[in-house]
Amino acid sequence: MRNDISQKIKDYAKTNSAIESIFYVKRQNNDEFYKIYTVASEIIVAKLEEEFRSLFDDVILVNRVKEKIEIDKNKFSFTTIDLYKMDNIKVSESIISSDLDKEFIKTLPTDIEFLYNKPGAEALLPNKEFAYKPVKEYEFSQTVKNFFAYAIEVSLYLNQNNSLAAAIRMGDLRQELVNMLKIHIINKYKGGMDIGKDGRQLSQTLSKEYKDDFEETFHDINPLSIYNSLFKACILFRKVGMAEADELGFDYDRQSDVKTLKLLRNNYKKLESFLN
Repeated sequence: MRNDISQKIKDYAKTNSAIESIFYVKRQNNDEFYKIYTVASEIIVAKLEEEFRSLFDDVILVNRVKEKIEIDKNKFSFTTIDLYKMDNIKVSESIISSDLDKEFIKTLPTDIEFLYNKPGAEALLPNKEFAYKPVKEYEFSQTVKNFFAYAIEVSLYLNQNNSLAAAIRMGDLRQELVNMLKIHIINKYKGGMDIGKDGRQLSQTLSKEYKDDFEETFHDINPLSIYNSLFKACILFRKVGMAEADELGFDYDRQSDVKTLKLLRNNYKKLESFLN
């Protein structure tokens, strides 16, 4: 974390008696994105947001986001304050109640750096055995179903000459492909890595082959370009999905895969013939 940013946060924490601890996960921080976790004994979100904003100059926008996390099968919500600056930096602060701090920190990767701990407060201990959760079989099955359902719908929209709707649905399909790639990454690194927020770790964790194939799933608004990207997505999804199914001992729905691709090829040929 950049020294000037970390120093502002440390100085602020020392002056706020409600703050018990501030820390960050190293892998979530780089030159443009900074994310901290603030543990507070008293949470008045509007007050904390105003104090956080006042730490920085040239602020463009402050956005408040509600997030959820599961701890011991119970779901809890917390607030994250996203702050965007003119110097091309986003600084995020997730506000965690001190009642949940010990359980919450165990849900995070172990590469944690503490910026502040209140004198006399009990130290927070990261979970040394942390691992990203492996996918459950029903989740894997639903990802496969969702992907091919969206693939069919993209083709239906293209049949209607509705490229905008097809392109938007391609975004949903690509998210299911990302979900499959996440399964692959967690499995590849034995739970030690995932794709990161917004997939920012994909470039570092995917093999060159998978990365190149994934990049080819993006397209312009031309109907044939959308179809070509759709086929690329289907090929990559099949390649990754079947490999992960074999590794995890899950069933991969080959029947839906084959029937969907047959439909897509037929519709593509009709469109190509019409355009020519």
